[in-house]
Amino acid sequence: MSKKTKLNNNTPQVMFEYSGQDVPENVTHVRFHPSIVDLDEDAFYCRTKLREVVLNNGLREIGKSAFRYCEALQSIDIPSTLIKIGYNAFYGSKLTEVVLNDGLREIGGSAFSSCHVLQSINIPSTVTKIGTYAFVYCHSLSEVVLNDGLRKIGCDAFSNCKSLQSITIPSTVDEIGSNAFITCTNLREVVLNDGIKRINQSAFQDCTSLESIKIPSTINELGSRAFIGCTNLREVVMSDGLKKVGTFSFEGCTSLEHITVPSTVIEIKYGAFKCCTELRASCT
Repeated sequence: MSKKTKLNNNTPQVMFEYSGQDVPENVTHVRFHPSIVDLDEDAFYCRTKLREVVLNNGLREIGKSAFRYCEALQSIDIPSTLIKIGYNAFYGSKLTEVVLNDGLREIGGSAFSSCHVLQSINIPSTVTKIGTYAFVYCHSLSEVVLNDGLRKIGCDAFSNCKSLQSITIPSTVDEIGSNAFITCTNLREVVLNDGIKRINQSAFQDCTSLESIKIPSTINELGSRAFIGCTNLREVVMSDGLKKVGTFSFEGCTSLEHITVPSTVIEIKYGAFKCCTELRASCT
């Protein structure tokens, strides 16, 4: 059921209670009926006038593309009953604020992709997986808080987040996916905690502001091109436990001056330090 009123500027305000029915294209404000458990895919797709959504406690899943291209939607508060945010759920919205509460387990692929004005996100400890492309092209995203409990950062999860300046990867993360932070050109600080097992290919490629990195002892292999093109990288500390340095892992790190390779390393693959023109290496 929808109800029309008028705002002070005479813009129509269309109030709507969602209980699973088709949604008017001109809807501006939505409140969910308490009976809604799963939000259908495409439910609010391209509702470009939608400005406010109040989700109900009891909601467990937001379906695929549910709020895709809701260009006027600026904030959303996810209830603690929600378990999963689906693929493309908020793709291309104008969200500036997202509140994720404990209880959420999975952020699906491309869930917040191309939310160009989103500035910060705090991933609760109950989330175990951040899906592929989840925050790709969030150009204004400057603060990301990842909490213990997270196990996997998907491929391209934060790629091209050009405002992101620092990231701390919790010890519970098993692997950082391929291209996870590729072209985060303002990323200056990366903290990798003991417990992380693998950095996949191109995970930090072209992070041109990154100055130093410490590889924890729990990582036994660096993926190919993991830090390729990090032109401002000056210091790399490799810990005992590392066994393999992948193909082109540090290619083009033209500011890298010194690196100590631990005795546990049994293989340095082709081109790992190619074009590191200032590098002086030593082994322990």
